[in-house]
Amino acid sequence: MDFGMMLKLNNNAKRLFSSGAIMNLISVDIDAFEEYFWNNCIDIFIYPFTISFLLAFLCYIVGPAAGLTGFVFMVIGLPTNAYLSKRQSDFNLRSLNLGDDRVGLMSEILTGIRFLKLYAWEQPFIDRVESIRKNQLKQLRVRNLFWASSSLLTQVLSGIVLLATFSVFVLRGGQLDATTAFTALTIFVNMRRPLEMLPESIQRLMKVFASSKRIEAFLQTTEIQQHMITHIDTSSDIRIVDGEFTWDDADYSNKRGQYDSNGSGDEEIGEISMMILQDGNNNSVGGSAADSPKSHLVVARNTLNDDESGEQITTFEEVESIGMMEDDTNSPERAPSVLSGVNFVAPAGKLTMICGKVGTGKTSLVSALIGEIYKTKGSVFTPRKMGFTSQSPFLISASLRDNILFGEEFDADRYIRVLEACALDTDLTQFPAKDFTEIGERGLNLSGGQKSRIALARAVYADPECYLLDEPLSAVDSEVAKHLFEKCIQGIMASRTRILVTHQLQFVPSADHIVVIQDNNEILQGTYQQLTEKGIDFESIMKAKHIDINSSITDSQEGDSASPDRTTTTTTTTTTEEQQQTSAKIELIVTNAPDSNLQEKAKLLVQEDRNKGAVGMDTYGPYIRAGGTLWFFIIVFFYLFSQISFQSADYWLAIWSKKQLDGPHTERFYLFIYMWFIFGYIILLTIRYFSLGSFTLYAAAELHDKLLASIMQAPTLFFDQNPTGRILNRFSKDISDIDLSILESLSDIMYNGTSVFVSICIMVFINPIMVVPLAVLSVLYYFVQIIYRNTSRELKRMESISRSPIFSSVGESYSGLVTIRSFKQQQRFINQIHTQIDVNQRLYFYSYACHRWMGTRLELIASTAVFFSSLFSIYSSASNPGLAGLAVTSALGMTGFLNRLVRQYTTLEVKMNSVERVNAYTQIQSEGDRHSLTNPPPPSWPEKGQIEFRDAEVRYRPDMDPSLMDFNATLESCEKIGIVGRTGAGKSTIGVALFRMVNLSKGRILIDGIDIGKIGLYELRSKLAVIPQDPFIFSGTIRANIDPFHERSDSQIWDALEKVQLKSVVSSMPFGLSTEMQQGGELSVGQRQLLCLCRALLRNSKIVLMDEATASLDYETDAIIKKTIKDNFSNSTVLTIAHRLDTIYDSNRILVVDKGRLAEFDTPTALTNNPESRYTQLLRAQSTYLFSKSKQDN
Repeated sequence: MDFGMMLKLNNNAKRLFSSGAIMNLISVDIDAFEEYFWNNCIDIFIYPFTISFLLAFLCYIVGPAAGLTGFVFMVIGLPTNAYLSKRQSDFNLRSLNLGDDRVGLMSEILTGIRFLKLYAWEQPFIDRVESIRKNQLKQLRVRNLFWASSSLLTQVLSGIVLLATFSVFVLRGGQLDATTAFTALTIFVNMRRPLEMLPESIQRLMKVFASSKRIEAFLQTTEIQQHMITHIDTSSDIRIVDGEFTWDDADYSNKRGQYDSNGSGDEEIGEISMMILQDGNNNSVGGSAADSPKSHLVVARNTLNDDESGEQITTFEEVESIGMMEDDTNSPERAPSVLSGVNFVAPAGKLTMICGKVGTGKTSLVSALIGEIYKTKGSVFTPRKMGFTSQSPFLISASLRDNILFGEEFDADRYIRVLEACALDTDLTQFPAKDFTEIGERGLNLSGGQKSRIALARAVYADPECYLLDEPLSAVDSEVAKHLFEKCIQGIMASRTRILVTHQLQFVPSADHIVVIQDNNEILQGTYQQLTEKGIDFESIMKAKHIDINSSITDSQEGDSASPDRTTTTTTTTTTEEQQQTSAKIELIVTNAPDSNLQEKAKLLVQEDRNKGAVGMDTYGPYIRAGGTLWFFIIVFFYLFSQISFQSADYWLAIWSKKQLDGPHTERFYLFIYMWFIFGYIILLTIRYFSLGSFTLYAAAELHDKLLASIMQAPTLFFDQNPTGRILNRFSKDISDIDLSILESLSDIMYNGTSVFVSICIMVFINPIMVVPLAVLSVLYYFVQIIYRNTSRELKRMESISRSPIFSSVGESYSGLVTIRSFKQQQRFINQIHTQIDVNQRLYFYSYACHRWMGTRLELIASTAVFFSSLFSIYSSASNPGLAGLAVTSALGMTGFLNRLVRQYTTLEVKMNSVERVNAYTQIQSEGDRHSLTNPPPPSWPEKGQIEFRDAEVRYRPDMDPSLMDFNATLESCEKIGIVGRTGAGKSTIGVALFRMVNLSKGRILIDGIDIGKIGLYELRSKLAVIPQDPFIFSGTIRANIDPFHERSDSQIWDALEKVQLKSVVSSMPFGLSTEMQQGGELSVGQRQLLCLCRALLRNSKIVLMDEATASLDYETDAIIKKTIKDNFSNSTVLTIAHRLDTIYDSNRILVVDKGRLAEFDTPTALTNNPESRYTQLLRAQSTYLFSKSKQDN
């Protein structure tokens, strides 16, 4: 139910419920229901009747006055305990809510862990997590105080009721004999478990109520409104008629007034950048009809992009003639519109391109088409089945084939055609297990271009009625982009309607229908020729950006130009013979059954470890040390002596009943001594419960801190091999068990264990012959508990491990909600998680059945002990009735003690499995020292910015082929280096090696003559600057996203924002630099990239890496970045990894990478003058104009 609701969340609901919060609902809150309904749902009804019956029997034995006195204390105690349980539940709920925040932040950290490491920002985020954790521990501390008070009252209540009963009995003149005393004592022994368990059942019921409220709040949140779209057949045009849309529905806006009026939320994919198109007079060009009403778009920042095709220019009169169907979803307090008066048409079976500057509303328009935005007015007409690709491709942790099929049946012929059209055929020949190669979470082991092409292949294979393509060409090089456009978008997709959001202007002339969104929020539509006639000079704009039109719309006739069929990952020209060889290879590769040996070699994710056998001191030891070893043994001492005190009171009762003390002692004397035993018991109880609560809290805090530190220092390979859901399981369910469950289990074990020990001592002391049957029963008990513990422990471990796939599925599905919904795959994902839940619940059921098996056998053993104790007491001449009664009641008490002891010990072993798993993660090998242990570099390092690669070799895993090999290059101080090469050639690996994200397997890298392998990671990364391809914005203030260490003043930050042209954007926000952002949802992709540039400016590093930083941006934002880099980093060494060669044509030198090796490294002039150079071939493939321009400039 929770998962099904998650698949319906709209963008506003995603801001309320992060993936971490949903995981907490599934792990902690659902677990509360499991625990209660498996173990306690009947108890809460049975125990009140049991207590009432025993109380009536007590009144019969000691009289109504004495019996009802005890009842009065119960009446007072139980509601008091219920109140304490309620308060405990309240603080438990507060703790859970803070746990949601903590797990949500950890989910965000794990998602962006590479960015944190690149920026050397681990410590500020550790501080953020620890701050939340500190507040959570405050709530847990109060919660433990109420738990200790409740437990104290539960234990004390039986003693107080017994004391009150005997006191009234004596004060009313009664004479306490053995029959009365031990009959009453036996009643209290049988009443003890109901009195102890009823408050626990109430506590768990309160916990269920708290969890049900959290689940109810989630189930009642706002859903996506895809039913507001009218579905059409494939022969009809896709259109929006007088549409008005908002990201916030009215109900959400009323609830969350603190959000800005744009209602921007977490972005799954950003807006696609594109330069504004204007006529020669810098005036906005009109639409297709001079006096037609215009569509106004109020810009919103959010998540989607689409592609479709159109043909002829469409006037707004024509759109309006279609008619308007307004639904009744308007609310009296409607949220502000982000799209209003929208009229849009994408002709059926044609290619429609959507262009526009950053922030003009392309994302919102696409979101409207696929139903991801709330419609308040107008009509939307789209086909039922659409193939959608996002700018940030959604991939699942499965094989490459499974990612492409995405639930569809396998058709080999169709599959091969798709692979070839999407230029994946040669990639498959290089993957270890071909198309059965395992893809890591979010495609971490793939290049950006490979991820984009896999997502495109998925859309093509689904054979939808139309395609919505969000910038699929930005992450690939020019040759592959041309291939994808010709063979895929204009090839295999040609019979369908296509809508393509792009800033690749060289392809615009090939569009049947073009939609231009302008700065003044007007939509212009038409063919290339019609828009040109209206004054939009596409050709001049492209020439200004060094893009040749003809090279993109016609096949090159030159013999040395790239073939459009070329799909290899090398930069050499592919011949017809090579193409045929590749085609033959792909047919051999694509088989129905994988090669198990190759599949094992290509396996990326490691199987989660399941520890076997009993939990040993290597697990208990770290936990005890975390809480304090000496303090732990002192607590054990208090538990033992508190039980001795309580059982001594029973022994005194036996002496009292026989009046065995010499001298004329009255009943009140015996009552007074009995009272002091009870008071001593209460004092020891108080100390033991409050001490244990503090001990477990300290242990939990220490283990969490160690876990957090270890994860933040783990190498990137660890995150490749372990899904986020698995790691989050440590921070959610495991930490929750350590926080709460271990406390209760540990307390029960100490209580029941010491009770059994003292009871055995009493029985043996009274009847020494009991040693014989107890020895035999102990052997039986040993074997029963061994069988039970071994089975139950492993079942619980398996059950715990079976949760990780559930968490991974939740996290994975949450990140791909839009893709899953657009492909109509919700039911498949629901069925998948149902299968995973079924596995988990079967294990839970087997564990419960194991409990019942053990319970019946322990009842038999305890009953046998009662039999022998009674038998020996009857025939023992040394025994008196009082001691005989004490021996029998002690044996009776053992029944419950033994059962709960072994169950709770097994439960503790299972909960200690959480400690075991957390402790295992605290021992992950660190990626390296953060600070140099010896010979740290000088504070001013690096002063020049010279970089030297000496025989550098990089392997992402020891068993993999090197991604960079025999790499030798020297980058001089202040040089501007362009790094180019085919997708997967190893360009980004250079940056990976420079930042030591992966340590070199061979060779060295020197910066200003210092080997970076010998200095601390913080000292290295904090001195380098990076502008990544995918800008990542963390939740928090703008200031924290720019300067988390608070090293810069506000004026410096504003100055940097002004340089990247973001000052006006930030100053217009409600709180300026203090404005809270939800993972960058308030900014477009271009603006987020400029924010990353702002980070680099403030760092003022001598070395700057731009890793395809402008690949997904419009040319205007690209120009801003280039100008800012040129103006502010003239004295820095700048490495620019690029697919778009126009971004690096003015570099000092060009470094060409091919198959992990340095292929060419020279000036642009030298490389361009060599017609056989790889750089020249790449240049020609992208633009003959740029090629000629480069020769002229150089």
